[in-house]
Amino acid sequence: MTMEKRDRKERAPNDDNIKVAARSCLRSQLVGQPKNFKLALENAGFDLSVLGEDDVRSLVARVKVAITRLQKDNADYGKPEVLQKPNFYRIQLVDVDDELKTYFNVLNDKWQSVISQGESALQNWTLIEQTNLSQLKLQGEYKTLFRSEENEGAEAVRAVADSKRFKKLLIAFFKKHKLVGVQCDKVHMSIIYNSAEEVIVQDAHTDFEFKKATDTREKFAWTANIPMSKDGSYIIVWNGPGYGTSIHVPFGKCLFLRGDVVHAGGRPDWSGIAGKKFLRMHFYLPTKFMPADPENVFVRDLDGNYLSEHYLFPLTGRRRRV
Repeated sequence: MTMEKRDRKERAPNDDNIKVAARSCLRSQLVGQPKNFKLALENAGFDLSVLGEDDVRSLVARVKVAITRLQKDNADYGKPEVLQKPNFYRIQLVDVDDELKTYFNVLNDKWQSVISQGESALQNWTLIEQTNLSQLKLQGEYKTLFRSEENEGAEAVRAVADSKRFKKLLIAFFKKHKLVGVQCDKVHMSIIYNSAEEVIVQDAHTDFEFKKATDTREKFAWTANIPMSKDGSYIIVWNGPGYGTSIHVPFGKCLFLRGDVVHAGGRPDWSGIAGKKFLRMHFYLPTKFMPADPENVFVRDLDGNYLSEHYLFPLTGRRRRV
């Protein structure tokens, strides 16, 4: 559409077409893509080719205001169903504390360097079965996160101090989010990254064996997924039988999944993200009712049916085999 100068001045953030552009930007943000304000405006019907730079900037500013208003009116606005408030009791996307985030930055630099050295430096890494996700299982060895063979003297002392501080911050973070019954002294952790460009995601599964709680004292375990890379990470999550949702977990966020949440690791089949490693950490947060079993994933439901029969992959996160 073309606009007379007078109309452009009157156009406000609550204008229907501005709202259309704002919603488009929110959708991009949710899937980890950068917001393209100009493209959103064009898709909303604005002919930017007839406008000057000042007018375009003014429209972009109005879209930004509209985005803020949409989110303020409804905190769940634009979020996929799995991340909306009714599901918070089993699926939580939360902020990582600032100091802890600093440590993940440090770990990212260290482990990106290790990965870049190639196979000789990755002898203890293994591929997750039938995927191109490579992982290093650390169990509860926090020292391994910061320590390397090159560490000597003051560097070695610093690595030990960092591992202790990181452990303390991490456990405090888990406790802060009141994951009832979690045994923080039995946390199992691993580092995971995408080791090839081809899209090969995991089967739909849970990280803990399906159990039916029959007593209020029986508490479900959780997993925590925290990106180390600035690119964040991706995971497909199901809220029940049907098609899953590919969730982008930005750097600085943590995705908590209760032990009965069906999910699958691996990046979606989108352009612009091929070749990125999406380095992240995965934590088993066991309870007495649901102990950790890091050597297995569970692909059957309580009735013994394969999850893949009822938990289907979305088009944008579809599974590919080599």
